[in-house]
Amino acid sequence: MIFNRRVITKFLDLVNLKNHNDNFTEIQSDLTDHEGRIAGAQSDITTHKASTAAHPAEHVTYSGGVAGAANIQEAVDFVDERLDTIIVGGSEEKDPELTDIKTPDPSYTPGRSIAAAGDVVRDMQKQFGEQLAETEKRTDGWANLTEFDAAGDGTTNDTASTNEAFAASKAVIIPRPAISYRLSKFQGVTGQTVKGFSKSRIDLFKETGVSVVPLLGLSSDSTYEDIHFNSLEEDLEWNRGDLTNKSNVILRNCKIEGFRHTSGGPNAWGLYLDKSSNITIDNCDFENNSQADIALVEGCKNITINNARGSNLHLNLEPNGPDPSIENISVRGGHYKKVELLENSVLAYSIKNFSMDSCVVENLLYRGGSASFRNTIIKKISKPFGLAIAGVVDFGGAVSFGKSLIQDTKIFNISNTGTVSDWLAGYTSTNEMYRRIDDPRDGLLFVINPDNKAGQSASISHRAALPVDENKEYTLVMTSKAKYPIGSVFVGYQVNVSYRNASDAAISNEWVIFNRAPVGGSSDLNTETAVIKPPAGCTSVRLTLSNTNTSTNSPSSLSIKSISFHEIIYTAVPDQLNEVNKVHIYNDNQKIYASEPPNALPASTTIGLKTMVLYNPNPVAGGYSTWEIITSGNPGTWKGVGAIAP
Repeated sequence: MIFNRRVITKFLDLVNLKNHNDNFTEIQSDLTDHEGRIAGAQSDITTHKASTAAHPAEHVTYSGGVAGAANIQEAVDFVDERLDTIIVGGSEEKDPELTDIKTPDPSYTPGRSIAAAGDVVRDMQKQFGEQLAETEKRTDGWANLTEFDAAGDGTTNDTASTNEAFAASKAVIIPRPAISYRLSKFQGVTGQTVKGFSKSRIDLFKETGVSVVPLLGLSSDSTYEDIHFNSLEEDLEWNRGDLTNKSNVILRNCKIEGFRHTSGGPNAWGLYLDKSSNITIDNCDFENNSQADIALVEGCKNITINNARGSNLHLNLEPNGPDPSIENISVRGGHYKKVELLENSVLAYSIKNFSMDSCVVENLLYRGGSASFRNTIIKKISKPFGLAIAGVVDFGGAVSFGKSLIQDTKIFNISNTGTVSDWLAGYTSTNEMYRRIDDPRDGLLFVINPDNKAGQSASISHRAALPVDENKEYTLVMTSKAKYPIGSVFVGYQVNVSYRNASDAAISNEWVIFNRAPVGGSSDLNTETAVIKPPAGCTSVRLTLSNTNTSTNSPSSLSIKSISFHEIIYTAVPDQLNEVNKVHIYNDNQKIYASEPPNALPASTTIGLKTMVLYNPNPVAGGYSTWEIITSGNPGTWKGVGAIAP
């Protein structure tokens, strides 16, 4: 509809108004026609808006990727023809996009045969659905064992379900079962965390042809919490909770039960640590395990055991050799039926820095090792089978000791003749087999074979037999050091204990190993303690100190600062406790104490005797505070100094 402008052709003739009126009449007629055309257009627009029919595609222009199409109809017809030809018709013609879809990335592993593009889509839908189902089994990244079809009924074999859960996630929840999860083997995965609830129970059994002992395998860098591991096998050799060669493991609030071997050995343990490091066993229970609840062999380092529990709790440290050693073992809290510190090497320490704090120990079997006890009660100390090996041990009040049965602990009163000296030398002083020296670092020492002469076996013996009771235990304590040149034999064989009957006849004897070091080496000055247990019928012991086994010659030397022999006292008896101040001579802050002047001194002494002062440990009114030697000799002349007023 077009509005045509009207051109006025009549002249405006004011004189002749008729011409003017004619012009307005024509304009009015044109406007009336235009109004009719507008009304028609409005009707067409209203009808189009109300219509549900689409515009004919051939009337819609097209501009896109379909070459040669001028409108939408032509573009749609072209694409429809391509689909009919390529997909429906199965044409060999290969569209580049469809070919790319049917040959996906090599990392994509199809679960079905891919023949058409739709197969890829359907396969991906299937795999995504499976992955989604697996994800729904986890809560905040935790895999729940029951969602992997573990029955927990105490009968069904849940091994496959457990392994599936371990494979699915490094964080696994083991809900409390109706009875127990029954597994032919529990094998942890490195770097995992496994948590139970109220000690979720796992029953372990040996499945013929399937199970591999041990039935409980724990893994490095892992945490196991609130789980009850229970072995159903009553007689299975080498069964255990195995931590061999594992590190950075935490067991917390777990229970280890039923790992038994009854037909021999027994070779079964609750937890077994071999070359294990950084292991924490925290608030765990142990019951009904054969050889020990917790066993440590060689190479274990940085092991912490806190508040262990059990009706017969048993801790065993027994390295098979000195290298690698057991080091840094901390035990805090717990009531132990038995604790064993059992070294087997005569060449070096194999248990280093073992400590117990706030524990009760019913029976300590001690055979060497560096150990300390704090806030602990030890009810009995036993000598285990095998060699008697001394070690550096600080009992810290865990037990008490009677006064030394050896009076001359510093070996001052020694002679190779006569009947009154405390110690009897096997050689005369002219043989130069003994010497007293004042070492700049270690103080006054009595040295056997001081020049490390080859082919020597020198010894001294305590003249008097020491009374003992076969029903009691004793400690032999020696502060000493040794040197072992090449050619040394029977290294460490330095104190022989002869057990005697009431007639002073020998029942048996044994060597006690001190100052362990390799041949060609030496030991530093240390105070070492060995446990002595008299056999049945024994009423006394006799002691012999030597640089080596007395039946063999050796260039080794032994330097002794002091030696003492004490009864171990478990029940407090006021007149027997802490009576070290009553020994004849002993060491305190490098001063030499004596309750009376010595009866004899070695004539071969190398110290200036005129400067020697002996301090009285029990000064009384009317007595002397010290004794000083006036004339050297054997025993020499001594005078009291520092009279104490009455």
